[in-house]
Amino acid sequence: MKLHHYYLRKPNSQLTLSENSIILKFTKNTLDTSFPKNALYVTTESLYDSDMASQLLSITYYPKYDAIIDVNKVPNIKLVDNQNKPLCNPLETMNITRVWPAFGKIGGSHECIIIAPIKIKATVINLANGGAPDRWHQDVVENYNLEIVKLIATGIVDALETSDLGFHSADEENYFVKAVKNSIVTNSLLNDKNMTLSAAWKNLKASPEFKFWACLWKDKEHNREVLHPYSEKLNIGIIPPLFFGDEEEIKKCLKSIIKNRNYVFLTITETIKSLLNKIILVSDEFFECHSHKIIIPP
Repeated sequence: MKLHHYYLRKPNSQLTLSENSIILKFTKNTLDTSFPKNALYVTTESLYDSDMASQLLSITYYPKYDAIIDVNKVPNIKLVDNQNKPLCNPLETMNITRVWPAFGKIGGSHECIIIAPIKIKATVINLANGGAPDRWHQDVVENYNLEIVKLIATGIVDALETSDLGFHSADEENYFVKAVKNSIVTNSLLNDKNMTLSAAWKNLKASPEFKFWACLWKDKEHNREVLHPYSEKLNIGIIPPLFFGDEEEIKKCLKSIIKNRNYVFLTITETIKSLLNKIILVSDEFFECHSHKIIIPP
């Protein structure tokens, strides 16, 4: 079985699992941090076009390199889905979860997560095009901070739980948040539709800027239909002073923000709630709504 991970910058043939790729689990607004800290998101699809890779993988850059991993040659490898559940039969593609639409991209490629104790050997090939990031690209780590990840993720789950609009988690109890470097994504349900919330941030050591995307979508018979992608940008001016201290001071301040639900936390949750209130009005019968379909890999 061959798996693929796509890069903006050329990787080494020995891939290192990222400390900045994790799954967060929320049970009734309680954060479970016991999930694996090192992971590598991979897909079964061999994508030769950078634009298609960016869309189907919901990544905010246009990859230039494909790192191909032969699973049979990686000892002690563990494959899990985006809820940290072991794949029963990873050789059957339909058992592998799909990428959620996020960051204005459609998603839909089959995705799983590698957890392994060692570096992974890969064959790296060039794509015919690609090599460009967009403004929110995840291929950098300067803006990564686990406490920021927890702050935004907690804000999203809090907004979903308190919006009283009918959103609920896929398994009724737990929300699962995918965190990759300076961005996070979570998916919930609304009647017969999926609703994906994603967020990214940058310049956290100067003037922090946040952006949130909300996408209402359906997945019917391998045709993905996006009913409406909304997005909102937000500058939060309270955070910069936190980044003039040392790392422990920053963590302490951010933990306080989450615990005490202060102005920064409320600003984030209210922004997310405004997105939820807009997207709740979208109907697949409403002729003015933005809607398009894409054939995704079977």
